[in-house]
Order: sequence, then structure tokens, then C-alpha cells
Amino acid sequence: MADPSGILAIRNGFICVEAKRQNCVQRRACSLPPREKPIIDGELSDTIYLSHLNESVNESVRQRMEATCHGQAGETAAGSSSELDAHADVHYPVSAGSSGHPDLCGRPCPYFFLGKCREGSQCGRCHLPHSKRGGWEFHPDKKSRQILKQLPSATLLDAAIPLIHELMKDKISKEHAIAQELKVLQLELRDLLEACLAREVAANPDAISHRSQQKLKQVKPPLSTAGLGPILTLVMRSLGEDEAAGAIGTLRGRLQMVFSYKEPTQP
Repeated sequence: MADPSGILAIRNGFICVEAKRQNCVQRRACSLPPREKPIIDGELSDTIYLSHLNESVNESVRQRMEATCHGQAGETAAGSSSELDAHADVHYPVSAGSSGHPDLCGRPCPYFFLGKCREGSQCGRCHLPHSKRGGWEFHPDKKSRQILKQLPSATLLDAAIPLIHELMKDKISKEHAIAQELKVLQLELRDLLEACLAREVAANPDAISHRSQQKLKQVKPPLSTAGLGPILTLVMRSLGEDEAAGAIGTLRGRLQMVFSYKEPTQP
């Protein structure tokens, strides 16, 4: 006869009586690792959690202070930036991708404002705040990316040249301190792009067709909503490894340097 102190259980479709287990914890899944310590009460668990959290905060503050000290030392001693500790500049606010902010910098870093960017000052993304309506918010969908990839370079240049001219004109009107330098670079960029367009049309007179222009109108969001950086990137990609693409890249680098002369403003 079964032990009356047992418990009913179902095993392989049969009902059976099992003896009660004494001083046992709930069975855990086999895929989980075994606990290193027995379960502790809630109050002690909260105390341990808060102590670990406090240690993490103190460590983060220490790293930020070290990064600040290294940054100040780098300003007074030439060449000291190469001696910075790899972990000290994890949250350093200015990165390599921030050059030319906000028009010609890299895309905003999704990890920096979460405190998780591990590249620090060497990150190719921008570590400065961007407006939600900025030009880097130009994100074509998959179909639009395919259209832009298949468009002739002449069609893209024909649409990009007036957009770039207007963006540069607007920048000149707002940045009086660097207006003269921007005017010179604007003329050089316009002449270079128009020379590229003339060469592409001479090589393929039917490149700028009604069909290709209609295809360009299907791009979502419209190309007119893009900023200076994304438009120049699209033009350089369309030209491939051409010498003109390298010349445009050089001009873009000069523009980044001019834009970096001023302090970035909050959006």
C-alpha cells in the first residue's frame, strides 16, 4: 500500500504516489547553470545589489575623471594623446567622426549617449548631439537604396548639384565667421561636380532620361530632404573609384576642417 503521506504525481501518463521531499528547493531546468550559493532572503539580496551598483558608479566616475585628467594633460604637452589609456577615453565627448559636425560628420553614434561606446575618441561616428530634423535623418528604404544604386551617375549629379548649391548657400548665410572660406570651397565644389556631369553626359548622352528622372522621384524620403553629407556620399559612391570621387572626398575633408573651426551649437 502506498504511503499516505506521499503526493500524487503523473509520470509517463500514469498517476503515481511519490514520497515528499524534505528540505529541497524547486527543481530547475537542466539548461540553467547550478546556483553557486543558496537562495537568500529579499532584504539581503537588495543589499548586495545596491553594493554592486555603488561600486559600478564609483568605477564609472573614476574613469571619467581619469579621461578628463588625460585630456587636460594632452593640451599642455605635445604628443601626449598617444599615451592615453585605452579605457580612459571611453566616454571622451569628441570623436574622429565628429569632425565637420553637424553637416559633414559621421552618423550619430547610437552607443555613446548610452555610455557604451568602446571606441572613444577613435570612433568613426559622431559623439555630438544632432537635431531630429537634421540631414543625417535621411534613411532610404530598401527599394530606394536599390534605385539609387542603379541610377546613372549623370542623373544623380544633375539632381545633386542644385541641392548642394542651396545647402552651401544656406550655410554661408548662417556662418559669418567662416563665410569667406565656404564661398571659395563652394565654387570649387560646384566646378568639380559640373565637370563630372559634363564628362558623364559626353560618355552617355542618354544618361539623363525621363525614365531615370522618374525613378529618382520614387526614392523615399526624397533626395531633397538629405543633408550635405549624405548627398556627397551618394555622389561619391555613384562615381565609384574614379579620380573625381577622390577629388570630391578631398574637398569634403577641407569642408570638414572649416566647419570644425567653430564651436558646435546645440540643436
